[in-house]
Amino acid sequence: MRYIYFLFVGVVSLSLHACSSLGDIVYAPIEDKQGIENNHAVTKAAERKLAIQKAKSVEDLSNKAVQGDYAATLELGRRYAMGNGVEQNGQTALRLYQVVANTQSDYSVIAQSRIGRLYLEGVMPIKQDMVEAYIWFDRIISDYGKQIVVEGEAMLRYHNFARLNLTDAERLTLKDRLAQAP
Repeated sequence: MRYIYFLFVGVVSLSLHACSSLGDIVYAPIEDKQGIENNHAVTKAAERKLAIQKAKSVEDLSNKAVQGDYAATLELGRRYAMGNGVEQNGQTALRLYQVVANTQSDYSVIAQSRIGRLYLEGVMPIKQDMVEAYIWFDRIISDYGKQIVVEGEAMLRYHNFARLNLTDAERLTLKDRLAQAP
């Protein structure tokens, strides 16, 4: 994750003036200060609960995930994404993250950010896909505001990194996908 952050800083400092923006993409307005603070408090509480899962075995996590424990599901997904105690498999990680991302739980924003990063980085067999990464980060920004920080990372940075690295063909694909969205 740090590699992308430093890469992003370099891209912004060297390329901001050279990159065109997606003029048709509308950003959600920044929430009021209280809404931003509430989002950060919810995210921090979920992150603290998630940290406890790191000490558990894969078998324990799998059992908890089957029972609907979102923290265990996220940790199991992280292990598949990283190849920590299991064979690395981005597709399995993605499926686990999607289970949590589509809930109304405190963990959904963490799952959404991890899905965006899976597409941003490309974890085998998932190929890097800037359009998908952008869409996931845009969803976070739209739902939680531009100031949201997840797992110590500002989501607006990832959002902008994906946007700045879209090829012309990917920009057209994104524009079409956004036009089709309900």
